[in-house]
Amino acid sequence: MKRIILILILVVFSVSCGNDSKKTDSSAGNNTQVEEHEKELSIDSKDLKELLSKTTLLTEAEFKEVFPKSIRGLALDDEVEIINQQGYAEYGNGKITLAIHDCAGKNSGMATMFGTAYNIKKHDVDDIKYSNQKRDAIKTINTYRANRNQSDIVFLHNNRWYVNLSGKTMNPDELWEAFDLNALKNFK
Repeated sequence: MKRIILILILVVFSVSCGNDSKKTDSSAGNNTQVEEHEKELSIDSKDLKELLSKTTLLTEAEFKEVFPKSIRGLALDDEVEIINQQGYAEYGNGKITLAIHDCAGKNSGMATMFGTAYNIKKHDVDDIKYSNQKRDAIKTINTYRANRNQSDIVFLHNNRWYVNLSGKTMNPDELWEAFDLNALKNFK
């Protein structure tokens, strides 16, 4: 019980510390997000699942409210769709797709699944290339479909939000550069 209370106190402290700095340019915004990720606790999967299972899910209205309205100048193409605690939206005429799954409550297993998947090295198949790497101190799982020049990047944001970022006509490096981590600032 003491361990859970300590973890909660540390999570609250790290989140509140990250909210103090207000950056204006996008690279500074990315640096702020990276600092927050570096401060994130290294919670073991069992403790993370337990912590998230006691966390309240966002309502559909709250989820829509915090979802990014644009990403680095690419406007939201249509209304954000929320289905089973997963938000989905496209930006820039479908150039970038963002799906965010709330791993709170009964969905806590998704967060622990990411940690397991990150530790598995998938082998490349035909035109599909896989890589697991840290990008700006964030563990990411990358998939690149060379024939279609399409990429997917998956990562866990703030030990709660399972993020799937997809991009057309770009490799994973280009997709990561096109994405602004500051777009996720409301997902705490």
